[in-house]
Amino acid sequence: MNMALPSTHVFLMRNIIHHYNVRKNEKRLHDIKKEFNTNIHMNDHSQIVLENPSSTEKCMDMSLGPLTALPENIVTLQTTAASPGITSVTSPLSSVPITEKTACEPTTLLNFLEPTKPWERDWHPLQEKLLDYVLDRNRPGSEIIVKEGQVCLIREEFWSLGLLRDMDSHIGNACMKLICEMARQIGKDIYIEDFYVVSVWKETPNNIVNGLPEDADLKDLLAFPAWTNANGPDHLVVCIMMPLRREMVFLDSLYAEHESGFGDEEYRAIFRKISYQVDHGTWSEKTGYDFPALPRQTRGNDCGVFVLMYTLSMVCGIGFQLQEMDIPIIRQWWCLLLMEQFQIDGYVSNYLFFL
Repeated sequence: MNMALPSTHVFLMRNIIHHYNVRKNEKRLHDIKKEFNTNIHMNDHSQIVLENPSSTEKCMDMSLGPLTALPENIVTLQTTAASPGITSVTSPLSSVPITEKTACEPTTLLNFLEPTKPWERDWHPLQEKLLDYVLDRNRPGSEIIVKEGQVCLIREEFWSLGLLRDMDSHIGNACMKLICEMARQIGKDIYIEDFYVVSVWKETPNNIVNGLPEDADLKDLLAFPAWTNANGPDHLVVCIMMPLRREMVFLDSLYAEHESGFGDEEYRAIFRKISYQVDHGTWSEKTGYDFPALPRQTRGNDCGVFVLMYTLSMVCGIGFQLQEMDIPIIRQWWCLLLMEQFQIDGYVSNYLFFL
């Protein structure tokens, strides 16, 4: 093939890649059919479609607007072009009238602003099946679960988040990306540093400020998650800065074990230098002791999930409305968020919660 003309070489390579992708898509579709025990196929737009041949009822559009009839008896899952963050879900009529209570809405971080927290609600059976499939430890850990743009997550990384394990920094970055998107939807401009970047700041202190956005002093919030082993096993903490208020919050899920309320004084010094570079004024400082309702970690390896929830709570500005007993279900809630907001292997959307 290397001796062929350039045009022939391009044609053959594209042909090989096309057949490879077709076989891979067919295998993934077969796995999904087997897992959910239903008739699923891909339409012309690479959307997953569920058919229900036995039903003669018409479909109803269960989007955010009024219910409208559709001409075909199919369940389609798609993201609207005007609002990429909002998904339109359609499903066949069941014997129960479709209402807001019977419909299973998309999992979204915006639910965190509501009085009833999203992890306290009953999940749809298909959401539970999806979680069981992804968190199944008998399946290959290297299988790609989420792949969209620069986000690529494998099952083993979902294990680190959904099961009682140390959260992987890669999937932690994906969760922080969702928090940034949620902040944008509520009109806040925030910046969250990469988990891997902060971890090398102790070794390369001279290059810290170079990576920050030029308008860091105008951001509503800056977040810096950091791994530390200053007090034994690896542990995740986070520093939250609010430049417009010149306020800095050091949050550590093990704050009660430290008199200063923060488990790494070297990182504290680094964060203070960053705050001075962002704004030369005088900053106020807070720790976990300044928040009476701050949930804290007393067991296990949940520090990564605490950092996610601390950051989310600070972005929302509604207080820390969770308890340590909620962490196992919150872990699975984050897994659902990732699978429903991103795409599996670039073509299968995970909005699989319908009647």
